Amino acid sequence: MRASGGFPERFLNLCSRGNIPYWDVCCTNGVVFARTTPEGYRMMRPCAKKAGMRMKIVKKSGLPFLLSKNRVHAGLAVGAVCFVLITAALSGRIWTVNVTGCETVPEEDIRETVERFGVYPGMRKKQLDTHTVAEEAMSALPEVSWLSVNIVGCSVNVDVREGVGKSVKKNDAPCDIVAAADGQIQTLEIFSGIAMQERNAAVLKGDTIISGIVENRDGGMSMRHAAGYITALTKHTFSTSSHSLPSRRISDVKTRYTLLFFSLKIPLSARIEPDFTEDRFLTLGGEKLPIGIRAERKYIFALADATGDSLSALIALEEHFFKSSNNLRDMLVMSRTTTERQSNGRTVFFSEYGCLQNIGEEKKIETEN
Repeated sequence: MRASGGFPERFLNLCSRGNIPYWDVCCTNGVVFARTTPEGYRMMRPCAKKAGMRMKIVKKSGLPFLLSKNRVHAGLAVGAVCFVLITAALSGRIWTVNVTGCETVPEEDIRETVERFGVYPGMRKKQLDTHTVAEEAMSALPEVSWLSVNIVGCSVNVDVREGVGKSVKKNDAPCDIVAAADGQIQTLEIFSGIAMQERNAAVLKGDTIISGIVENRDGGMSMRHAAGYITALTKHTFSTSSHSLPSRRISDVKTRYTLLFFSLKIPLSARIEPDFTEDRFLTLGGEKLPIGIRAERKYIFALADATGDSLSALIALEEHFFKSSNNLRDMLVMSRTTTERQSNGRTVFFSEYGCLQNIGEEKKIETEN
């Protein structure tokens, strides 16, 4: 600090009487230079006033001023250390579960199945036996022909391959394999019996594809249980017409939010029975993080005027595709054509599907006693 003007000797004497700490005193041309503490500087001000001197800080130094100057940087350092520790702790856990390969099987069914066998966000990586989970999940999902579970970083990737149709049940009774529907054969694998058709051949429902009557080496005939795997391109048609319905309007909407953190769900409002649920997660570098929020909405309806033509047609279209997908759930859809026409004041939707279907069906060989 520096003190100028007035009486330097009186100023220093007053500081000494008040037990104010100061050192490295230098007096030049009536100007006093000295070092003191922050508290000492505050105590010197009345003494300087009595001695007629003006005080000024020349330089601040020491640990208190250094900490005060860098307190923002210290907070950043503490935050960085906490971030590293939290990241290190979470790196040993599963953040997300990704499902690929689903076509007809709902992705949510796959997620629920693997979660039932212990795969969920927040679990420790060391606790996951990928081979065992894959085998158990395949056993629980008969429509899946192959399933793998792999750990990639902090994510679990579930890769699914779906089967086409259902396999023919096995028994020992003599039988033929006949076509369950009209179609064009795409795959023909014979396990037992004699082929009566060729690949790419067109067959009608009931036509024999694999015969259970085979010729022996001695020229005689014997009956066996025919078996094989046959897929064919088949066509399926569906039609749905609209009809007038009493309409409803939304009179109120109730919303409930839930905070999602790994497998932990923290509700932020009272429970409702939702009509609609949406999950949104944070992303980093294109990767989904296990932190998000779930919005659940409950719609309160009131009666309104009769349904308009456009809304009635939209409801019929939704019903049409639901009926189609439900009937084709065991088939692989290869093509689809949908048309719309008006008939008697109603909208009629007509769809034609081209599917890959397992058409093998057992037919018992009738014998005369």
